Amino acid sequence: MKTIFSIFALKTLTISHPERICVNGFCDFWNCNTGNARENTSNRNCFKMSNEFSILSVCLNILRVRNLANFAGLLQIRHFLVIVIMISCIDVYAQQSQNDIRRDSVIFYIDRSFAGKEIDTTLLIRADNLLSSQPFDSVMARRLMKAAEGLKARKKMAFFYFFQKFILNYFQLTGKSTDKQAFIYSIIDHYNETKEVLERPAFLTALLDAEGDVVYFTNSLHRYLSRNDSDAVSLSYFRLAAIYHRKGLYDLEIYNLKKSRSYLNRNEITQDGTITGLYGWTNHTGLMGSLSNDIGDYEGAISLSIDARDARINGLKDSSNVAYTSCNITYARLMMGQTDSVKELLECAEALSDRYHDHPALARCYEMKGFYYLKTDQLDSAEHYLAKCRELVDGFPYRPWSPAGMHLVNYYLAQVRVRQGRLKEAKLLLEKEIPLLEKRRMEQLKEYKLLIKVSLELGDAAGVRDVFNQYTEIQDELRDDTRKNRVTSFETEQKIAGAENIISDLEAQQKISQLTRNFLTGFALLLILVVFVIFNRFMVTRKQKVIIETEKKRSEELLLNILPEEVAAELKLNGSAQAVQMDQVTVLFTDFKGFTSMSEILSPQELVRELNECFSVFDSITEKYGIEKIKTIGDAYMAAGGLPTSNETHAIDVIHAAFEMRDFIEQAKARKFAAGLPFFEIRIGIHTGPVVAGIVGVKKFSYDIWGDTVNTASRMESSGEVGKVNISQTTYEILKDKPGFVFESRGQIVAKGKGEIEMYFVSKV
Repeated sequence: MKTIFSIFALKTLTISHPERICVNGFCDFWNCNTGNARENTSNRNCFKMSNEFSILSVCLNILRVRNLANFAGLLQIRHFLVIVIMISCIDVYAQQSQNDIRRDSVIFYIDRSFAGKEIDTTLLIRADNLLSSQPFDSVMARRLMKAAEGLKARKKMAFFYFFQKFILNYFQLTGKSTDKQAFIYSIIDHYNETKEVLERPAFLTALLDAEGDVVYFTNSLHRYLSRNDSDAVSLSYFRLAAIYHRKGLYDLEIYNLKKSRSYLNRNEITQDGTITGLYGWTNHTGLMGSLSNDIGDYEGAISLSIDARDARINGLKDSSNVAYTSCNITYARLMMGQTDSVKELLECAEALSDRYHDHPALARCYEMKGFYYLKTDQLDSAEHYLAKCRELVDGFPYRPWSPAGMHLVNYYLAQVRVRQGRLKEAKLLLEKEIPLLEKRRMEQLKEYKLLIKVSLELGDAAGVRDVFNQYTEIQDELRDDTRKNRVTSFETEQKIAGAENIISDLEAQQKISQLTRNFLTGFALLLILVVFVIFNRFMVTRKQKVIIETEKKRSEELLLNILPEEVAAELKLNGSAQAVQMDQVTVLFTDFKGFTSMSEILSPQELVRELNECFSVFDSITEKYGIEKIKTIGDAYMAAGGLPTSNETHAIDVIHAAFEMRDFIEQAKARKFAAGLPFFEIRIGIHTGPVVAGIVGVKKFSYDIWGDTVNTASRMESSGEVGKVNISQTTYEILKDKPGFVFESRGQIVAKGKGEIEMYFVSKV
C-alpha cells in the first residue's frame, strides 16, 4: 500500500506543480516521456520531470492488463480492486490536467512570439499547431479571452487575430451574440486606428461578420472611400446587400452587390479566406444570379451564373461551388420553358455535390430535379426527388434557404399533389412550409397564392378568406417596407456619392498633374481635332438643318398633344403661360369600381392594356364634344368643358360625353361577362363652377385646373353609383330646362369634406 500512495503523491505533484516539471513553463511537457527523457539529457529543465514520470510510468505499466495476472498474485484481491479504482481516477485527472497544460502552453508561445520587436514565427507556428490539435471548449475560450485581454492592454492586438476564429466560435457556442459583436467591433476599431498590416485579414473578416444597420455601413463606406480602401468598401456594400436581402428588397440587394463587385480586383487571388479579389467576384456574381431568378430576370440569371461558374473553374481552379451555379441555371431555363440538356446539367451538379460532401448543394440538386420532373409531368419522379430533398433538409440543421437559393420543397410537392388531385395534402404541405419562410415575404406571397387556389378548389370559403387576409397583410407590409427603405437607400446613396466625389476630386488632381507633363503633346492633338471638327461641321450643316426642322416640328406636335393650342402658343411666345380664371366650367370625373381587385387577378400587362383601351375611347369622346382632357390618375379620368375658351354648351357637352363613356363601359361589360372574363364598372360625377386653369413648373409641363369645383366634382363621382351619371345642384340648374334629359333627385347626400350636397342622377330620355 505504501507503493500505491507513493505513486499517487508523484502523480499529484506532477499535476499540481507543472512549473517544477519544466522551467520554461510547459512548452515541451508532452515530449518529456519515459522513452526519450534519458536520451535527451541536454534538456536539463525536463530532467527532473522525466525521472518522476519514469517512475510513475513503471508503476502504471505494472497495473496494465498484460501484467495484471502477475501483480494480482502479490496482493490480496481487495487491495488490487482499490488500486485499480485509484489509478483510473488518477488517469482521468491527469488527462484533464494535461489539457490544461496544453492550453497554457498555447498562451505562453503566443506571448513569447510577440515579446520582441519582431514576431517570432517559429513560436507562432508551434502555438498554431497546438491550438489546432486541442479540443475546443468553454474552458479553452475563457483562458484565451483572459490572455487576450492582457495582451490587448499591452497593445498586442495581433493576438486577437490569431485566435479570432476560436473566440468567435466560443461566443457562438455559448449564445453570447452581444459579446461576439463587441469583440468584432473592437477588431474593426483598432485597425481603423492603427492600420497595422498584420491585422488586416482580421479586420476584413470582422467587417464581414459585423451585424450593423444601414447607418453603420453607410458611415463605413464614407470612411473607407476617403481612405481608398477598395476591399473594405466592397465588404461594406456586401453587408448592405445582406440587410436588404433580409427585408426582401431584392432589387436593392442586387444594386449593392453590383457596387460591391465593382470594387473588387478580378486579377487578385487571395489566400486569407476573405471575400475579396476573384473569390469575392465569383461569390457576388453567383448571388446576383440567384437573386435574378427571384425577381424573374431569368436571362440575367443564366448569364451571371455562367460568368460565376467559368471564373471559379478557370480562375480559381476550383469546382467546389459549381453545383450552386448549375442549379441557378437549371431553374432559370425551366422557368423559361427550356428543358433541353437540363437533366445532364443536374446530373453533373449532383456528382460534384456528392464529391465534395456538400449537403446543401445536394439538397438543392434534388429539389431542382423534382422541379424538372414536375415541369415535364413526370410526377412520380418529381415526388421521389423532392422526398430525397426533404430528407436532407430535415436531417441537417439547415435554414429553409442555402447559398443556391430558397428550399421550397413543400411548394413543389404541393403542385404535384394538385396535379394528382390530392388537394387536402397539398393544403397541409403549404400550411406547414409558410411559417418556416420567416421574413421571406416574396416566397410567402407565392405560396399563399397557391394556397388560395387550392382552398378555392376545396370549397373552403372561410379558409380562403383567412388566407387572403394574410396575403394582403404581407403584401401591404412589403409595400410599406419597400417605400421606407427606398427613401433610406436614396439618402444612403447621397452620402456615399459625396464620399465618392471626394475621391474623384483627388483623382482629378492627380490627372491634372499628369496632363501638365504631357501638355505639349495634348495641345498638338487638340489643334488637329479642332481643324477636323470645323471641317466636319461645315460638311454636315445642311443635313443638321433638316434634322433640326424635323425635330422642331415633332416637338411642336408633342407640345400640342400635351397642352391646349392657345396655351401652347402663349408658352412659345412668352416662355410662360399665365393662369386664367374661368367663371363657369363643367368638370367630369370617372372611376372604375373594383380596380384593385382586378389588379390582383390580371397581370400588369393585361391591366394596362384594359386601361389603355378605355382611356383611348374616352379621349376620342372628349375630342368629339370639344372637351379638354385634363389628366388620368391611376384608374380615374378627368376632363372639363368650357376651357380654355369659354362657351355656352359646356354642361350639355360634358353630359353627352358622360353618357357615351358609360354606354361604352356597359357594352364592354356585357361582352366580357358573356365570355367569362373580368370587367370594369364605372362611376361618373359632374359639377359646374369656377376654376383656375394653367400650367406650373418649368419641366414636364402639364395643363391642369384648380379650385373647389374640382373637389366637388370628385365628390360627385365617389358618391355616385355604378352605371349612373351623378351631377350636382349647380349642373342641374343649368340643364333642368334642356330637352332630352331625365333627372332623379337623390336629396341631400353627405360627401367627404363637403358636408351634405344636393345630388341628381341624370339620364337620356
